[in-house]
Amino acid sequence: MRDFMHARTDQPLTLARLEGRLDCAGIERLRRQCDGISVPSDGGLLLDFSDVTFVDSMAMGCVAALARRVRGNGAELALFGVSERVRRSFEIAGLHQILDIVPDEASARQVLR
Repeated sequence: MRDFMHARTDQPLTLARLEGRLDCAGIERLRRQCDGISVPSDGGLLLDFSDVTFVDSMAMGCVAALARRVRGNGAELALFGVSERVRRSFEIAGLHQILDIVPDEASARQVLR
């Protein structure tokens, strides 16, 4: 079993790189990995979707729950490197209205300032 997410903290930001198909087949593993992300209240979470090829509704729910938790702790979150196909899934679900989705890491860092 492989991980879907690899995170590292560069205070005050945490960068998490996601990869592969984020779907129901690995949803429990993805949930555990999302639950394991720690973000300081004065920081932010950068989610790199550059290597994500597909995201289903369950995985989008994990991302939305992670965003609620991060924001509930006083931090912010931004997604970057999202392919057109994955971005469209977020738009259809209406999550683009509550998530900051930007083209690249530099833009994501700007959003979190």
